[in-house]
Amino acid sequence: MRLTLLVGEYSIVRLAATATLPEWTQAAIAVNSEMDFACVARTSDELSIVCTSLSVDESTAEKVEAGWRTFRVSGQLDFDQVGIVAGLSQPLAAEGIPLFCVSTFDTDYILVKERDLEHAQQVWTNAGHQVDASLA
Repeated sequence: MRLTLLVGEYSIVRLAATATLPEWTQAAIAVNSEMDFACVARTSDELSIVCTSLSVDESTAEKVEAGWRTFRVSGQLDFDQVGIVAGLSQPLAAEGIPLFCVSTFDTDYILVKERDLEHAQQVWTNAGHQVDASLA
């Protein structure tokens, strides 16, 4: 797999399940460049938002987990492909590196804490994956 490191720090934000989408999310989910990433997910238990940390208004959130860096799996992935997330998460798990994963229609995004960034890149490289951090 080829992974591309996106620019900037990301946060994972939790709001109440009944919360309305905060106004600041409009800027977070706006298309600013082809490398931006944001995700909004609602369940019966929570409203979660993943976006650049600069977009977050912490006063409107129950919890904010900042300090994440985001890797995009390059290319469009077919729904019939199996083991992509496992192939990327297993080497990190073996090294004790936590991750947060989001899948979209086209591809997957893997977030690792800033403190683990260099270690994760080295682990993936050692596992035979290509890591492009030139944009970050």
